[in-house]
Amino acid sequence: MSGLPQNPLPFVPPSILPASFRLKLPFRSARELVVTTAWVPEHTSLERVYRMFGSDPSLPGLAILRDRRPLGLLTKNALVERFSYRFSHELFGHKPVTVFMDSSPIVIEAETSLDIIEKKLGGSESDEMTENGFLIVEEGRYVGIGSWQELVRKISSRREEVFSFMAHHDGLTGLPNRLSFMRDLEGRLLRGEAGAVVYLDLNGFKEVNDRHGHEEGDALLTRFSERLEVVLPPGAMAARLGGDEFAVILPAAVSESSIRLFLERLRDNLASPCPVGGQPYRIAASAGSVIFPSPGLDLKGILRMADSRMYEEKKRGRRPRMVADRPELPAPVACGKLSCSLDSLTGLPDRQALYGYLEERFRSGSGSSGMLLLLLDLDYFSRVNDLFGHGLGDSVLRETALRLRGAVRESDFVARIGGDEFAVVLSGVETLDDARQAAEGVRSVLAAPFVLPEREYILSASLGVALSSPESREFQEIVGNADMALMGAKEAGRSRTHFFDPREKKRRAERYKMAQDLYRALSRGEFRLWYQPIVETAGGRIVGAEALLRWAREDGRIIGPDLFVPLLEENGLIVPLGEWVLETALRARNDWASPEGAKIFVSVNVSGVQLSRPDFLPRFLQIIDRCNAEPGALSLELTETVAMQDPSGAEGVLSALRERGVRCALDDFGTGFSSLARLCRFPADLLKIDRSFVKQVFDHPEKAEVVRTLVMLARRLSLRLCAEGVEREEEREFLSGLGVEWLQGYLASRPMPEEAFSRMVKEGRRGFVSVPCGIGSH
Repeated sequence: MSGLPQNPLPFVPPSILPASFRLKLPFRSARELVVTTAWVPEHTSLERVYRMFGSDPSLPGLAILRDRRPLGLLTKNALVERFSYRFSHELFGHKPVTVFMDSSPIVIEAETSLDIIEKKLGGSESDEMTENGFLIVEEGRYVGIGSWQELVRKISSRREEVFSFMAHHDGLTGLPNRLSFMRDLEGRLLRGEAGAVVYLDLNGFKEVNDRHGHEEGDALLTRFSERLEVVLPPGAMAARLGGDEFAVILPAAVSESSIRLFLERLRDNLASPCPVGGQPYRIAASAGSVIFPSPGLDLKGILRMADSRMYEEKKRGRRPRMVADRPELPAPVACGKLSCSLDSLTGLPDRQALYGYLEERFRSGSGSSGMLLLLLDLDYFSRVNDLFGHGLGDSVLRETALRLRGAVRESDFVARIGGDEFAVVLSGVETLDDARQAAEGVRSVLAAPFVLPEREYILSASLGVALSSPESREFQEIVGNADMALMGAKEAGRSRTHFFDPREKKRRAERYKMAQDLYRALSRGEFRLWYQPIVETAGGRIVGAEALLRWAREDGRIIGPDLFVPLLEENGLIVPLGEWVLETALRARNDWASPEGAKIFVSVNVSGVQLSRPDFLPRFLQIIDRCNAEPGALSLELTETVAMQDPSGAEGVLSALRERGVRCALDDFGTGFSSLARLCRFPADLLKIDRSFVKQVFDHPEKAEVVRTLVMLARRLSLRLCAEGVEREEEREFLSGLGVEWLQGYLASRPMPEEAFSRMVKEGRRGFVSVPCGIGSH
């Protein structure tokens, strides 16, 4: 039972957005992760703390403060780990709370972005943060206690925004797609608005694809979309309809003269050549337009008319009126002496002028060494516009332009390339130390407060820096490197300078390649299911098996899920692949029977991405019915963190499945932030004790105490227990003595292909084997 079904599974648009996706999501900071602002002074007795936790069962923790500044953190989980609650007030009640506080908790600034916090959780501090939470401060002063559960919920919510965006936008250019265009135009017509539709079709695009390949063609489409967006008037919309066809909706009060003005602006913006196949190439396009409302023309009629006029112009074979030659840029000198397009707000050269300048530098040979490109982005600038209005925001941008221009030599190049983004090109920068000094010089001019009417405003900036090298051949390379460095500065927390690192480029390229390989792996049937037995702790009899995903690559390597499942979740492939896993596992399970004829269950993991989909339950039930799965055949396994992302929603789905005889297991239990009150209502049948506790029960007494507490909790809630990662006989004896019914791990068996596991079941094998310490269970 391996491989994928014969019919290819439906693809889901990737949520790993290419650079052309300019999705502006609301900024999310650590401040939104606060789950409690509770605190006590440092001399508070533990007895009072016990009463606080007892009177408020939902209280996750307390900050210990001195003069509003945190000294440490005390969480309910930490109390459970350190000692038995039963005797705590007798032994420790009169001691100060500082006795049991964590004096070095994770501390995060309130304005840190959720993206940075999520990455931090994936590092060395992950266990501590997910287990005990973290303190959130603002300039050293206490704000509140944050939780991993709340972070996961926020990140999940933002990913839903991304999925919604991708459903209505073109995957290559990031522009709205045909569906969004039709809906927008239909809405304007229904509201009686006036405007114009302009259809655009690239001339000679098929030749680019045929001669240079689709990769170059895609790059050309992306460049055209970028240049198109730059010239859109306020309220206009540009969309990619498919192939090399684009459409624009121009807003109210449109006349033939305003359409001509728009096309002239687009012509000017397309005049600068772009590279195709290593050669300069001028983009040309044909246009057809229709003003609406037009008597006798409905939505379809308007679109047919615009399309017809566009192709009439294309068939005439003349150069489109929007494309014209322009003299080449002169040799690079001070921008005041350079004929270039300017940004109307700041008077600086714009993005296209920057590209033209860089292109000429590389063409003349002066861009291959000693040149530094610095891309600068004002941190959280959108807040200035949101709080004080765009007029004040424009004043900040003009002041920024003046400061940057005054900080460099007359021969250097400064441009505003869009929004709050600026670029600085410096010459004569030969060493990394020179580059650092230059970057800090640029940063320093922005450090002084911006003096605005009735207020001062302090802004920081993120800087991405790239140096040219003798190997550099095209200006796009240094622009891409600087852009990647700027992305790194933002991901690292903003307000910093980040230099381009070729290793980071390689890592991102490898990640992107793996994402593409996963798409192909799905269509080629390269995924396999292996099974690891779940056995009785006392005698080793097999009672079930966990289905574990493996990727059998073309080169023969078998890759474990830790390396690729996060990417599957990000790009949405986890949904169709998860359905394949469920059906494959259930059909395999139908062939499993012990010599005594006893049926065993199969356990399937479910991700938060799957569980959050509105169609999860009906599609899940369809697969169960299709596989004729009887009650008790299936156990649904989800982590404590996933279960708590949307507790109410998860409870409803799992309760419905429970009525159909599907068991529910909470995986990695004890590592999350579940409240006991919530757990009591949660429709779980089995708790799986995380292997991080099991492997340390003899080396760390507090871990053993946690396991004992979990066993007691499971008994009170009438839940079964399964211990994961059991590798040694003494661990099994410890667990058996506590009454843990089932275990999973190398002591029982390694994961194996379905054929081997089926044979193991039919032979009625049981018992345990000795394995070396430190080998993981999955």
